[in-house]
Amino acid sequence: MTLKRCFFVLCTLAALVVYANAETLVVLHTNDVHGNVLPYDRNDKGGMLRIKVVADSIRSAEKNVMLLDAGDDVQGFLYFSLFGGDVEYPLMEKMGYDVVTLGNHEFDNGLDRLADCYSRLSCPVVNANYTIAHKKLSERIKPFVIKRFAGKNIAVIGAGTDVSTVVSGDSGVGYSDPVAVVDSIATMLKLTRRADYVIALTHLGYDSDNGNNSCYDIKLAKQSAAIDLIVGGHSHSVVGKGGLPNVVNNRYGKPVLIAQTGNDGKLLGKIVIDLDNLDALPETEFITIDKRYDRPQPDVDKWLETYHAAVDSVMSIAVCRSSMDMPKGSAALGNFVADAIYDIAAGKSGLEIDLAVTNAGGIRSSLKKGVVSYGNIMMMVPFPNNIVVLEMDGALLQKCLDDIASTGGQCQSRQLAFDIVDKKAANVTINGKVIDPKKMYRVATISFVYEGKDNLVSFTNAKLVYKSENVMKYDILDYVKSLDECGKMLVTDTHFRFSK
Repeated sequence: MTLKRCFFVLCTLAALVVYANAETLVVLHTNDVHGNVLPYDRNDKGGMLRIKVVADSIRSAEKNVMLLDAGDDVQGFLYFSLFGGDVEYPLMEKMGYDVVTLGNHEFDNGLDRLADCYSRLSCPVVNANYTIAHKKLSERIKPFVIKRFAGKNIAVIGAGTDVSTVVSGDSGVGYSDPVAVVDSIATMLKLTRRADYVIALTHLGYDSDNGNNSCYDIKLAKQSAAIDLIVGGHSHSVVGKGGLPNVVNNRYGKPVLIAQTGNDGKLLGKIVIDLDNLDALPETEFITIDKRYDRPQPDVDKWLETYHAAVDSVMSIAVCRSSMDMPKGSAALGNFVADAIYDIAAGKSGLEIDLAVTNAGGIRSSLKKGVVSYGNIMMMVPFPNNIVVLEMDGALLQKCLDDIASTGGQCQSRQLAFDIVDKKAANVTINGKVIDPKKMYRVATISFVYEGKDNLVSFTNAKLVYKSENVMKYDILDYVKSLDECGKMLVTDTHFRFSK
């Protein structure tokens, strides 16, 4: 063997030894799964059962693994509508989550119910910027937790969005600015050597446009001094390879990695941290969660049988037919729901209604061409809102429409049209007539909007003149059934009723 070749072999062996001894931490993460236990259409992506298969496989192959969730575990699929968390949280326990934080939808059924749900989950729940007026929850939720891997202390600090802007009624949750709170804890943990690496597990949103609040992950990263990694949620953004930019420099110029996996469990995030070089930027990837990971899991499958049967039953009840596909987020679906609110309010209240508006965030799933089931409607508008009628003059209505325009537009009935100019509503017409600031108008909407949520604060100044006694989804079920009885299929226009 030549001297040159001998040197090459020795270098190769040395590299293999270093590689073999390298310690890594694999962080798996989810966010905004919204209770997607398993897609009803098995060809759709996502599903907690599938994520469990992948996570279990990675755990069997890797020494150090931590599974995190960045909130909104529930709300949007029938399991939560029917069982209120009795499926999702025990299943999360079976999936082996190590740390989770709170999303806004965790509060949808109130604090008592949330405390009951978290009693089914043994892992730590972290949040540092909420003050929760509930004894069990305040004892259960901690600002941070420290996990130890290969002699290194990894801190996970939780932070969440201001739920008062996105949850109906009084949430009972006090809110503090996440930047100051999280970074001060991170700095304290590092200065006292209690933590070698800090992960912020957040439900804030990626940026100001998607996060819909004053604090978001990019801002947290830029203004921080001691955070190494942000695992986020709330804005349903895909942040990382093939998605939005995922590296932001902090106030000292050090890069901070941001990660988020979209929504409904369609992707599982994987971050590999080099425990021997914590200053190195971690490697990241997304694992697409689809039917490739449908595997028998006998104990879990047996436990879920009753729940699956109930969901199948609700999905099998046909209530009407649609003449077209109405995808989630499309103009068609938003127009259909807004027009339905208008027609329902006019019919039930007996009042003359001028227009209807609603928030796009309250419409959670698509309607497909063909048979529409009871379950499809329940998933489309799952929240416990009521249809209401508000009275206001044109000057206040203009302010309400400006609020809508500032969010980029929401959903509006066929009677209303306007342009969005500099985040204001311009050239407003109602039934083809220019808005009159002195005229009184009746506006149909939902209780969530009337409470000023989603930053639609001007609606709180209107006069409430009617509120349906039914939850909105049941009013819409009755409405589409009545159309079907008249031989009508669901149909609407497919263009947005505002222009930018």
